[in-house]
Amino acid sequence: MLNAIFLSGQDIHFSQFMSSPMNLNPAQTGNFDGVIRIVGNGRRQWNSVTIPYQTFGLAVDGKFLNMKNVAGGLGIYNDRTGDSRLNTFIANASLAYTIPFDRKATQGITIGVISGITQRSIDYSNLRYDNQYSGTAYDPNIASNEEFGMNTRTNLNLNMGVQWFKNKSERNKITTGIALYNIAKPNQSFSDATPVPLDTRLNIHAGLQRKISKRVDVLPALLWSNQGAYNALLFGTSVKYIMNLNPNHYRAVYIGAWTRGGDAGWLSVGMDYGNLYTCISYDINYSRLSPASNYRGGIEISAIYIIKNLMPKRKRYLSCPDFL
Repeated sequence: MLNAIFLSGQDIHFSQFMSSPMNLNPAQTGNFDGVIRIVGNGRRQWNSVTIPYQTFGLAVDGKFLNMKNVAGGLGIYNDRTGDSRLNTFIANASLAYTIPFDRKATQGITIGVISGITQRSIDYSNLRYDNQYSGTAYDPNIASNEEFGMNTRTNLNLNMGVQWFKNKSERNKITTGIALYNIAKPNQSFSDATPVPLDTRLNIHAGLQRKISKRVDVLPALLWSNQGAYNALLFGTSVKYIMNLNPNHYRAVYIGAWTRGGDAGWLSVGMDYGNLYTCISYDINYSRLSPASNYRGGIEISAIYIIKNLMPKRKRYLSCPDFL
């Protein structure tokens, strides 16, 4: 029951919020150096408490080649938890438009919108009830005498956001933005008699990349999120060490420390291998749930691959004169 309440009241989330750009802000669509970006996220949470939350996401976004300042993307996410296999499936399409402040687009504002469908489903067959207790043991053959409504609900949803960016150089960047999710407040209830609207989620975020030395960068970031009665402040930083500066053999490693106020902290390690970025993190729970969780939270993995160019660069050759 607690799993169902928590999930119906809040959206899916990732600790590595900077590695799930379209869950952070629709205006993050196309916000990268390249042509196409593929993002994968996976999270498994609270193994020690109950049947764990399992959340997965896959998204792709890119810039339209014939429309310089327009970007689009697609994303699918799935979350499942509990004995009832409470499942949330989300399929979204995103669109973003950038207004540059200079000719090289080193600074500007991006406006983004995401729309799609959310389907929630539940399996009542695996649930157990007190009146199925025979007096000596649980007997699944005893009728539960419980009445349920539907087991699937599908809704349309709408999300919007805006962000400001400034790219002083390749290794000196800043981004900040604000986003609203669940603007339509879709009904999450499995009973038409008692509608349960999903609260609007507000995200305010900022991220910075700052060059410290020839091979070292720091990347602090923060996110404040509000949804109904729930608030969360996530912040921390990663330190990046560049092992190979050659663009054709680019290698870098990351190590980070982060916290979600009053709830958990996590450590992360990551790596750049050419155009591929991967990261793994582990949450350490220190909230009031810690006696049950034994301070264990969730493991999370993310991967981002960026295609820089779709077409190879054309090489120019000089023709020799006939008399040579």
